Amino acid sequence: MTTRATQRAAATSAVAPLFGTAAALDHRTLLAAVATSTPAIRQPRRGAPITPDAQLQLAYEAQPRFFALAALSPSATDSQRAQILLALLASSRQTLDPAARSTCERVADLLVEALDASTVVDVLLALRRARTNHRHATRLAVRFTLAGDRAEDLVVLRPRAVRDIVEHALGARVARAAGA
Repeated sequence: MTTRATQRAAATSAVAPLFGTAAALDHRTLLAAVATSTPAIRQPRRGAPITPDAQLQLAYEAQPRFFALAALSPSATDSQRAQILLALLASSRQTLDPAARSTCERVADLLVEALDASTVVDVLLALRRARTNHRHATRLAVRFTLAGDRAEDLVVLRPRAVRDIVEHALGARVARAAGA
């Protein structure tokens, strides 16, 4: 058995108890669905906003924990991780059980740390453009733009984008009153 196959088998056996059976863990199918979606998150200035496609939404609704954990697969690319992050933040978590909610939250935090800062900014701008604002997305946006390790660099490199993200997360009046 090759090292990659050994790693895959170990990961599958470690994650299988979370979902009940190893048969439900078809990460290749999920990552293939992500690969067929829009490769870049960058928002056009005009036109329809970029939102997670229907396949990603169905995958999230069917198995939210597995969907989130698929982003941590070694075979996932950064563009796939960005698509999964966008889908995680754009979707409501009201109907999820506490364990699934916690998993989605932890994976989203890991993705924000792992992805390039400009990619995360593009994901958060896509949420703004789609007018999607859930509590978990608001908290993540505020942590990333105001309290993150890369916050100062972001303000220098992309000040307008950071302002737009903070205004979307907190509301324009609150953000402007706070001096953001």
